[in-house]
Amino acid sequence: MRSPIAETVEATCCVMRYDIDKDEDIMAMRVTSENYIVFMPKRYRRHTLKLLKEIRAYGVKRYFDGNINGLGRLRGHIARQNPQAKAIIESRTAVSESSTANVLEHDVLVLFNGPVHHYVTPKFYKQTKPDTGKVVPTWDYEAVEVYGRAKVYYDAKSTESGVFLAKQISDLSDHMETSIMGYGKTPGTYPWKVTDAPERYIELLSKNIIGMEIEITSIAGRFKWSQEKPVKDRDGLVEGFKNLDTHDGALLSDKVRDHATLFDAKKAASTQMTTILK
Repeated sequence: MRSPIAETVEATCCVMRYDIDKDEDIMAMRVTSENYIVFMPKRYRRHTLKLLKEIRAYGVKRYFDGNINGLGRLRGHIARQNPQAKAIIESRTAVSESSTANVLEHDVLVLFNGPVHHYVTPKFYKQTKPDTGKVVPTWDYEAVEVYGRAKVYYDAKSTESGVFLAKQISDLSDHMETSIMGYGKTPGTYPWKVTDAPERYIELLSKNIIGMEIEITSIAGRFKWSQEKPVKDRDGLVEGFKNLDTHDGALLSDKVRDHATLFDAKKAASTQMTTILK
């Protein structure tokens, strides 16, 4: 079950209108996106204003582990001295002392943003703005929401925490060195390994972080790329973003054009099916 905070965040922070309905697209975005944030509930009363006040959002250095049953897990860590770490440890006290005491009481929401998103000025609309003026600014984006139960590893003296953090920083470093930096993919390049640093040094640094493991329970992908707009308006967005003359602008232009094509194809197929069924 989604926690009340997840529902509130979805309702107040994200104007999400179109579902991503291809599992492979969701998986790819979830694994490759470096833009993500975790929303975690503290203890709160069931009141909207109180709930919003108690939201804790933080970035986590994370690694996706898909080599398990189910939807997979997200493993990550944050600095122990961060206020967010204190909030995580405090939230753990809401759970009774038991074998599951390190599991947070409510589900957390991990939000992955797509590689680009951008403000849309009404000036881009070539048809509706001059014809009626009935246009307002908006924001085009894509995102994946991941919900799950989080277990925290914060006891620096615990063997379990030590084992978890050792694997976490090793796996994450390997991923970053190869997937982001590209080391090891060409002859003569070698990724940095955690074992390259003194063992005692790594042990000391590990005491300054806490770990988190999120068992994924549900995934939802959403996007809005102005695909429902009239053709000339969409053409205006494609041109407007391209004229920004930036790397992101080019990507945004492609996104709008590609989603417009998909939207039109889906609409045509739906119309054809409706005609056949009549």
